[in-house]
Amino acid sequence: MKIALIGDGMTEKWGPDCPQLSTELAMMFSRTSIQIQNYGLMGTRAGHGLWRISHDYKDSAGNYRSCVSYNDPDVVIVESFAYTNCGDDAESLSEYRDVLRGLWDEIERTTSAKILFYVTIPPDRERFLETSNNYYFTPKTTRQRLCDRATLYLDEALRIAHDEGWPLADVYNTVKKRVTGGDKIRRFINQSDCMHPSTYGFAAVARVLARAIDEHRMIVEAKAG
Repeated sequence: MKIALIGDGMTEKWGPDCPQLSTELAMMFSRTSIQIQNYGLMGTRAGHGLWRISHDYKDSAGNYRSCVSYNDPDVVIVESFAYTNCGDDAESLSEYRDVLRGLWDEIERTTSAKILFYVTIPPDRERFLETSNNYYFTPKTTRQRLCDRATLYLDEALRIAHDEGWPLADVYNTVKKRVTGGDKIRRFINQSDCMHPSTYGFAAVARVLARAIDEHRMIVEAKAG
């Protein structure tokens, strides 16, 4: 069973093997051999994700085969690209929808894989990008405006999934509920840049993804014996 993930840095930062997801899936599907392939790429927008579904690509580390045509995954997990597309304004939300639909359609066109859409962790408005190198000496009010834009796109990603009827792993609201219940938002976020998930955050992502894969029967094991 091969599972491919595609997204921006919110996915790439997990590492090539997505260890927390591997652990969750191994516990949930103990009789299935599962290989995870992470095609997240830092700083890329949804349009680049669409390109990577069926085209070879490269980054500073080297050249890569396309997500689908070479590796033929059984499940493709698509992250929303909300954190990279949020550099656009509110008037661009319809274009964002169009690209995500195109991405989904391209996976369906080029593979028989089951597809899961997921919306990742919410931002910490108080510290958003505070320790990211590129935002040193950037006023808090400016960083909070960027945070609000990210939230706008995360909310829109959820609406797209609901409107299209896509199988959904809602990490975003799961984490918000945990924070409302007393958990600290900072625990979910890597404090070296105050944006990407921490190890604790990726563990939360993994739990939601594994449960959604099970709920939507994307992995079905034969009964023991």
